[in-house]
Amino acid sequence: MRRRWVIIFLVIFHLLMAGVYLGGRWLKQRDFRDEFAAMRGELGNIEVVEEELKNGHIYRSIRAVSNTDILFSARIKVPEDTDKPLPALIILGGLRTGSMTVDYIKGTSGMIIMAIDYPYKGKKEDLSTTEFMIALSGIHKAVLETPSAVILGVDYLLSRDDVDTDRITLIGGSL
Repeated sequence: MRRRWVIIFLVIFHLLMAGVYLGGRWLKQRDFRDEFAAMRGELGNIEVVEEELKNGHIYRSIRAVSNTDILFSARIKVPEDTDKPLPALIILGGLRTGSMTVDYIKGTSGMIIMAIDYPYKGKKEDLSTTEFMIALSGIHKAVLETPSAVILGVDYLLSRDDVDTDRITLIGGSL
């Protein structure tokens, strides 16, 4: 009798593992671009949160919320005297550094730099175990919204006259 239960358990276990494996392969091969594009919605009014001029560049912290409630928050660094469209670089700098990554990059007089914050609205540092567990659903939501926030960033750059729309590059330093 006990041997029979062990065999049933092993069969069920192997079927579950096969399902997980096949589901993972399906997800890996699936193209999510249409879903992320639909999730992003349209960019709302861009609010300039902060603006400063230093070292020949204009630094702007901007934010907006799309009509699908995706938070777009970024910091952009533009050369002060721009007379032609410039290439643009979008940076994903990490959860803590995020948009402030722009402040650490030097020697960018020939380009526009934009660093995007992850679309996470909760506490980011010094979380207790309980706070982390409570924040998990918000963190999960932000991870899923990140591609849409990046697409909103590209939309924003494409709307600017000072950006060479054929020369936009994305780099990431986290996750």
